[in-house]
Amino acid sequence: MPEQVELSRGAVAVIDTAGRACQAGVFVDGAPRAALRVEMVHGQAEALIPLLQQALAEAGVAFADLAAVVATVGPGSFTGLRVGLAAAQGLGLAADCPVVGVSSPAAWAMTLGGPLRVILDTRRGDAFVQDFSADGLPLAEAAVMPLAEARAAPEGLRLGGDIGGDAAPSLSGVFAAAGVAAHRRPPLPAYLRAADAVPLATPPRCT
Repeated sequence: MPEQVELSRGAVAVIDTAGRACQAGVFVDGAPRAALRVEMVHGQAEALIPLLQQALAEAGVAFADLAAVVATVGPGSFTGLRVGLAAAQGLGLAADCPVVGVSSPAAWAMTLGGPLRVILDTRRGDAFVQDFSADGLPLAEAAVMPLAEARAAPEGLRLGGDIGGDAAPSLSGVFAAAGVAAHRRPPLPAYLRAADAVPLATPPRCT
């Protein structure tokens, strides 16, 4: 189970493709050895593996040496989440190591510090929102809200997330979130809502 994985020893690959960046890094014995980021909204499928290979090379770590893989699970970009989690699970299978999922708002909370309302713009007029205490623990489950409502945070919570101009949380924040049991998730995408594109109710007939 993810909550039983020890991340402070050995080499850990960290992947984040949930937001407006493609990120890959390597931590060894809890310390960052490589952290790479390319800001992008689309194209993570082509960018991630070369970025991950570069991070491993910079850290002097081979795929087979990984003790664990950490990846953000969302909420976030549908395509980005699928790309990142597919890569993480493939890497975990190849290295025979566990894969730990991390809540994306929690990664922001660990990057910025609380008390905090994390607001992630969906670019559809609303946002993914979650509130965190001063010690970075969730005060409620993540939810979808209109942007105006999301910005009206309860007293005592400052606003953070990609509405502040940054594209994504730091990889150190992602790694730190993975060290907190409350932030760990199965390595499966957490979308919060259905995709825009859905299958046709009646498939078209070939003629």
